[in-house]
Amino acid sequence: MEMFWPLMFVLVLLLVLLLSGMPLAISLGGTGIIGILVLKGSTYVSNMGFVVWETLFSWSLIAIIGFVLMGCLFSEFGFGKDIYDFVYKWIGHLPGGTVISSIVMCALFGFICASAMAGISTVGRLAVPEMERLNVDKRLYSGAFAFGGTLSAIIPPSIWMIIYCGLSETSLGHMFFAGIIPGLLLVLIGSVFVVIRVKLNPELAPFTPRHYSKRERLQALVKIIPAVVTFIVILGGMYKGIFSAVEASAVGAVMAFFCVLIFKTPTMAGIHRAFLDTVKICVMIYTILIGAMLFSHLIFLSGLREVIVSAFMGLDVPNFARYLIILLIISLLGCIVDVLALLVICVPIFLPIVMAMGMDPVFFGVVMIIQSELAAVTPPVGLNLFIIKGVLPPGSSLGSIAVSAFPFVIIGWVVFIAMYFSPNIALWLPSLMAN
Repeated sequence: MEMFWPLMFVLVLLLVLLLSGMPLAISLGGTGIIGILVLKGSTYVSNMGFVVWETLFSWSLIAIIGFVLMGCLFSEFGFGKDIYDFVYKWIGHLPGGTVISSIVMCALFGFICASAMAGISTVGRLAVPEMERLNVDKRLYSGAFAFGGTLSAIIPPSIWMIIYCGLSETSLGHMFFAGIIPGLLLVLIGSVFVVIRVKLNPELAPFTPRHYSKRERLQALVKIIPAVVTFIVILGGMYKGIFSAVEASAVGAVMAFFCVLIFKTPTMAGIHRAFLDTVKICVMIYTILIGAMLFSHLIFLSGLREVIVSAFMGLDVPNFARYLIILLIISLLGCIVDVLALLVICVPIFLPIVMAMGMDPVFFGVVMIIQSELAAVTPPVGLNLFIIKGVLPPGSSLGSIAVSAFPFVIIGWVVFIAMYFSPNIALWLPSLMAN
């Protein structure tokens, strides 16, 4: 009880800093340092440099650099557009095909850029003009974009998965494989939902895109071969144990560079932009992680984690109810903070709880990342809402986008329930990899 009021002070301080618009790294790191100063004194704070050192030299986090560079090279030299053309020409003729293409493209774009925000932005710029040309209802496709961000976050290699593994010390290779089947399941259910809506109300997508010839489809297929081969080499190499996930990031970056040299028209300016973007993204992530580790260390020192675990496990409810409560808390927190903040705040708190419930950390990682992305399309903050609004035609409101995304959020919850009762949806591929 003697720590209760100091803890309340630092938690309120964190909330105030986050809501004030203060950068996430400063909010987390500043709160961590002030909290440790209150609990342990200035002598202990002077030794916190070791926490920063351990963060910067975490082995699993090194994978961020290689995969971000790979994604920046692919994005800079137009491989994303090639994939969109392929998807659109092969499935665009289906009812609601342009919307389904966007959902599939967002999932595939997770490999190209490893970032949900970049996936939504890029796919939106490519798809929105076609949606408007075909008079597709904005209520349908804006929700699909919001849903697509979730998909690009769990298709490997995912930056959020790398960060989760850095926070939880979980196998990165297992995390990558665990996201594949849930991602495909979400793509399938989301696509079926779009088809059903368009069948019931054809006015949502009144014009069907034309059928492309076999020649045009094959030409589109040929253009994505470099990205497909890179994807197969990365996952296949990890599956066969030829290289680790960290080594796979370096292999992916090198293969992306050679794909640019062989299949595109490389320019020094384009390569420079790709490397510069990589540095900016990695510095941003590492800075936030340093602040997150300081805050996580505060939680460890204060004993707050043990108190929360005891409180959760002391609830006279089944584990399924605890599971739903955790998802609900993550969803509510997503109303005020972004995905990265959710991960660095929630993982140190909730991971011990789910492990006490008998859940696999890899399983929880997939659920945590999907729910964090779904929470990012909930008002008032929902960062993905602002990104989607930026690519939509003028006049689109955050409220209308959130309403459009709501049915897809329900789809996510259906998958969460299915995964709880059948964990092998996420754990089957990692188990094969382990064997």
